[in-house]
Amino acid sequence: MHPYASGKAFRKRHTAVSSLVGLPAASVVVLYMAVLLQMTWSQWSEFLIAMGVISVVLLPAGIGYQRWLDRDIARCIDREAEGNCSEEDLARGYASAARLPIREPLWNAGNWVAAGILIPVWMRSHGGDTTAFAAWVIFLSSTSGAVGASIFTHFAIRRLVQPLRDAWA
Repeated sequence: MHPYASGKAFRKRHTAVSSLVGLPAASVVVLYMAVLLQMTWSQWSEFLIAMGVISVVLLPAGIGYQRWLDRDIARCIDREAEGNCSEEDLARGYASAARLPIREPLWNAGNWVAAGILIPVWMRSHGGDTTAFAAWVIFLSSTSGAVGASIFTHFAIRRLVQPLRDAWA
């Protein structure tokens, strides 16, 4: 038996786990960028605007992708609760639970790397005095954040789905 009463309960836990990994990782990356770059207020302003603009695109896309990744899991949990879960539902739920700890960290890593490229481009194109060194530090910081966050996300998501994999094996 698994601990999720409904697909909605699983999705809430999935979102919480992903957020609890991503937010601290982003905070650490911004902190060491602050130490390394010592940017002016106008540079930080452009940096934060760029992060906001990128977030407006990447966050909804990430939520949509997360919902797509866990749709078979949520469906299987709901059908189990209703008492009409077929073998096909179980197979799809199990396969989705097995893939989730790999696919979600890969998506997240891609977002981090994309942000590491797009933020300096934004800052430079909006009249900022972003140096090549600053752009490089932003990219490398983002890439190292991608590695760290992906590792933690993998293990957190693996732990999240393990009871499902055990129940549906």
